[in-house]
Amino acid sequence: MSERAIGSLHRAAAAQGANRNLIPGDRAWRAWNDHLHRIWAVARARHGLEKLHDLHAAYACERYRALTGQPAPALAGRRLADAGADRHARMTIARELDHARIDVVSAYIGGAR
Repeated sequence: MSERAIGSLHRAAAAQGANRNLIPGDRAWRAWNDHLHRIWAVARARHGLEKLHDLHAAYACERYRALTGQPAPALAGRRLADAGADRHARMTIARELDHARIDVVSAYIGGAR
């Protein structure tokens, strides 16, 4: 992970404190969600993104390159990493994105062939 990503995780953990989520105790879920979507709308426009899942795909592709040294198959048009490194990257990314199956990760990074 990049230092920027690690810093974001540290800030999120600090904001969370002893709570089990990032919703402040003085806000209802609906108000928090509306606020989140306003922030997302600005970020989306600024960076040319369409869906929130685009961030998952971008993270997965960046992480795949970091783990294998090769671009994700979705970007390269085919798998360039060796099969073992590819499988390890898929399992790591699936775990990091909290997906139970690596085939879900394939939707972000492309197929393994």
